Amino acid sequence: MPGIEISALPAATSANLTDVVPSDQLPGPVTRKISLQQVLDLFSNNFVEGVTGTTNQIDVDNTDPINPILSVSSTLIAPGTAQVGNLLLDTNTISSTDTNGDINFSPNGSGKTVFSSDLVVPVNSSVLFPTGDIAFQIAQTAVPPGTAYLIFRNSLASGGSIEAGGSNANVNIQLVPKGSAQVIISGNTDTAGKLLLRENSANGLDSVSLKAAENMSNTYVLTYPSAAPTISSSILISSTGGACSWTNFEENVSFNPVPQGSTTPGSPTGNFTGRYNRHGRRVWGDMRLNFTAITGMVGNLIIDGFPYPVSSGGENRASVAIGFRNNFTNDFVIIGYLMEGTTILNLWNGSVDATRLTIGDLSATTQFYVTFSYTTN
Repeated sequence: MPGIEISALPAATSANLTDVVPSDQLPGPVTRKISLQQVLDLFSNNFVEGVTGTTNQIDVDNTDPINPILSVSSTLIAPGTAQVGNLLLDTNTISSTDTNGDINFSPNGSGKTVFSSDLVVPVNSSVLFPTGDIAFQIAQTAVPPGTAYLIFRNSLASGGSIEAGGSNANVNIQLVPKGSAQVIISGNTDTAGKLLLRENSANGLDSVSLKAAENMSNTYVLTYPSAAPTISSSILISSTGGACSWTNFEENVSFNPVPQGSTTPGSPTGNFTGRYNRHGRRVWGDMRLNFTAITGMVGNLIIDGFPYPVSSGGENRASVAIGFRNNFTNDFVIIGYLMEGTTILNLWNGSVDATRLTIGDLSATTQFYVTFSYTTN
């Protein structure tokens, strides 16, 4: 193309065509002056072709007319704006030359501003959101787009929140650091960092918090057990290194001792009650046996039904103490011990060596109280 021929346009308010397109990018000489609006009209109506080698493309930095870095595939609008289908930038920068000028991305209708790669915020910069709720929609293959999203809720009363929204009934919010990194909840000048756990919102705003000490001498880690406790009333204890484990702590728990004969258990009646405490492997407590009948009992007297078995091994055999006795057939001291590996108390006549307490030593109204302490598994 030797040049651009413009013959039927009035001079009007004139401006050089080179004011719009740099002269070294024009395909030929232009001598006629026309208005800037007329030039833009020519662009918008496709009357001018091949200005830089490709229809409706402008090399905005005046370096490569054949491969412009700004591609305009729609209408140019004066002054200084354009409706564009695609914007190609080779210099990796979109900038505003206005003083304190904003750059706005405003999709039309249901259109979206889409970042096909990472959105990176430079150091010492920030992303500012308008007042109110900001919703981040999560598009994933597991659920239809739009069924789950995050809401950054701005509320002066509550201090703001991050919530899961969308049509799914249950949506998790996960904080997943990379490698050995940690999720850190920092303290401020008023208080140490703390994690607050709040009750069901339908029930109110009461909560419980896990909080660091206000003035710590060092950093330490508490490592929780790998499994849940298997016994109720368990508590968490820690080693010196912070490794935690479950231990039992039971206080003033009732149990029912079972008196019986060693040869024939029989069917004794009366009031047989006990209470025990447990901390870790240690069990201690007391019991009362008030007989009203010893029907059918044969052999030596044993008491079964202790809450936990004694640990195995003769070193764990545990002595007991008799605090009160009444209505035995003979006058003697009662002694006894809990047999290792069992829940059975054996009783003895303490006045005669190696002599068991027999059913014959009892009456129908015998009474005695026992205190005990032993180690369990």
